Amino acid sequence: MTRRELLLFLLGLGAAIAILAVAGGEVLWTRPLWFDELCCVVYVVGDASSPLEVVARIARSHDYAPPLLHLIVWSAARLAGGDVTPVLLHSVSLACVSLALLLVYATLRRRFGWIPSLAGTLAVAGHSLVIAHAFEGRFYGPWLLFAAGFAWSLGIDVGRRSRRRDLAIALFSIALVEIHWFGVLSLGLVCLAVFALRRRHWREGLRLIAPSIAGVILLLASAPLAITQRAGSTNLLWVLELNAAQVMEMAGVFWIAAIPLIAAAVVLLVAVRARAERPGQVAVLSEPSMVALWSLALMPVVLIIVSVVLQPSMVTRYAIVAVLAWAPLVALAITSLSRLVQSAAVAALVVLAVLGVQRVIIEKREFAAVVASNSTVFERAKAMQLPIVFWGLHNIYPVAGPQRSPRTLARYLDLPDSSITALFPSDAMGPVRKKYRLDRDQARGHARTYGFPILATQAQLDSSPRFLLLAADLTLPGGYKRPETFGRALFPRHRVVRINETLSLFERRP
Repeated sequence: MTRRELLLFLLGLGAAIAILAVAGGEVLWTRPLWFDELCCVVYVVGDASSPLEVVARIARSHDYAPPLLHLIVWSAARLAGGDVTPVLLHSVSLACVSLALLLVYATLRRRFGWIPSLAGTLAVAGHSLVIAHAFEGRFYGPWLLFAAGFAWSLGIDVGRRSRRRDLAIALFSIALVEIHWFGVLSLGLVCLAVFALRRRHWREGLRLIAPSIAGVILLLASAPLAITQRAGSTNLLWVLELNAAQVMEMAGVFWIAAIPLIAAAVVLLVAVRARAERPGQVAVLSEPSMVALWSLALMPVVLIIVSVVLQPSMVTRYAIVAVLAWAPLVALAITSLSRLVQSAAVAALVVLAVLGVQRVIIEKREFAAVVASNSTVFERAKAMQLPIVFWGLHNIYPVAGPQRSPRTLARYLDLPDSSITALFPSDAMGPVRKKYRLDRDQARGHARTYGFPILATQAQLDSSPRFLLLAADLTLPGGYKRPETFGRALFPRHRVVRINETLSLFERRP
């Protein structure tokens, strides 16, 4: 890729981001922070005085992840001279995803024309997970960046020894294992695939991936941190046991989607029809950088193995790097077509990306509207000087979490196991009971670690003359979608008076 092409790519990317902001996408940057962003990033980084303090907090189980994301956010906040705001946090993720797309394009451009390379990059950019996590203050945008960077580094100075390549491979391998504990799985998957496809020249393959040992060494050095986090975690896992529905969802997100299926069909058709004319066309996929990209399609299989051997792990975002496998497949399919059809395919991919962005904007705007409405009700309810009870961490955090204080009136409803069992008594509701017990156990852990949320037990509220419940009907648990029904189940000594559609007053009967 020439400097001129790099400049054009960056200008195009910048123009797309500017158009997105002007056209109403500003909510992607400014929407309120949700539960994971607050408790896993902001509370860890926000008032830390140094990187060492950030790492120390991670070691004390303030979050159950490696510290790289937190160090990136801490540094970005110090450079910006302010707090960890939604705009800063989401901009960090957008920058990581943008760089990941640039590296994908640069990797493809070594072997394909600019139109097929652009098509492969757009296929990744338009994926729903990539769009969503370009504006999520979590690990997944950076993880995508480091996986794309590792693949790109394998293609530096091909055919000869290179210190530049060795250094790049080592640095990206370190970043992969330190951004997410599952990062080592993606690193191992890529290295195994590269080595396996060069088994006839195994020394050469081993020499190529050898610098990635730097990541493994750092992972081993981080083992005490992982052990400490594991010891401080709850025994309940929020991910359900492996089941067929999880496998089908993962397959639908990464394998059975329209883009990879169409691209695979085109590649197979062209490979059969033009085998005599261009026998080496598909062979490009056996080059190390391409192998690194397409081998990540097996990340869901790795998660299935982890779910069977270690712990349930079938969550789509845990396999986000599998989207990178679409890039070489789409590029290879596009390069087989006429220039006119190539242009039409690129236009179609742009339309799909725009539609994906629109869906994400709608989702984020709806979330922001709900939080704004609840925050307004919360501020007005403070005037009554009563405990304001929330049901669930995902409800209390966006509203009261950003300004957490020991003097807040916000309370998390802490239910005992017996009450959760009484709410959901049937055997079929076991996963529901598990979900709410985990939510409660997390709240108790956060209360000890962060001083938030402040807990209000069922017994305390049952003896309280008056308290408020801030919950829309839809946010209450299944079977109890009205405050009156919810109150009869948990607080039969109180009568419920609706103040508005979100706020209800519980008054103890004489």
